[in-house]
Amino acid sequence: MAVTLHELADLVGRPVDLERGGGYAARPAEPGLRYATALVALLPRPTLDADPMTCMRRGLTWLARVGQQLRPDNAGRSCCWLHAGDWHQASRLAIAMAAEARGRGLDDYDTAAYALAQAEAGAFGAGWQLEAAASLFGEPVRAAGGYMAGRHRVKAMLDAGVRRTLVVRWDQRDPGSRWHERPDPSRRR
Repeated sequence: MAVTLHELADLVGRPVDLERGGGYAARPAEPGLRYATALVALLPRPTLDADPMTCMRRGLTWLARVGQQLRPDNAGRSCCWLHAGDWHQASRLAIAMAAEARGRGLDDYDTAAYALAQAEAGAFGAGWQLEAAASLFGEPVRAAGGYMAGRHRVKAMLDAGVRRTLVVRWDQRDPGSRWHERPDPSRRR
């Protein structure tokens, strides 16, 4: 059912110029927060040489990173909370939580609040993995040009050989981006 020009003028309350707005161009995308998956082995090496936790001071060369990727370690250690659980599961869970928020049409700015509320409600399980996954939203990994947050978690993920994790980036928004639908290669083992 099409609206006639006369009906449109009645609806608007004045005559409508159909030529107006013909040269409209959308504004370019503004930079903003964006959740994305990242290859952990390619994240910058965390500088933790003076860290009080000895497990964090031990460095990882590129060769050691490759070795951890080929033989990942899913078992936790008893040295600290960061090494105590399975970062493979925690990263997969965080990626799934972000994907669900995106699938519900939430903006990246609302993703953390949604994911944390769902985690608190028990929608994604419980335990260390959930707490670790929630930490990727509460204080997300930001590694562009050096770490702003997350260097200890990234170190623990590197030690475990985690392949992908959730990070935030501050860049141009691409409303058509469907990063959450890309398959997670870390599930293929």
